[in-house]
Amino acid sequence: MYQSAYRNQEYRQQDVMGASPLRLVVMAYDLAIRSCEQKDYVKAVKTIGVLRDALNFDYPEVSTGLFRLYQYCLDCIRRGD
Repeated sequence: MYQSAYRNQEYRQQDVMGASPLRLVVMAYDLAIRSCEQKDYVKAVKTIGVLRDALNFDYPEVSTGLFRLYQYCLDCIRRGD
């Protein structure tokens, strides 16, 4: 059992380390969604916070829209929606 969990963790770590930036964003979205479904709001808030903090404001139109979306998601999580 322990070896299986270790291999699974090792696989996930390798998957993250070798992922493209786009794949990392998709993985973060998946984690945030799964966390909300499992009612693990602490993990969901952390994940959305990471997405928000990674925004590149050199592209203000897109990044501002995503920033507002992430803030809305955080507000919904804090309200328990």
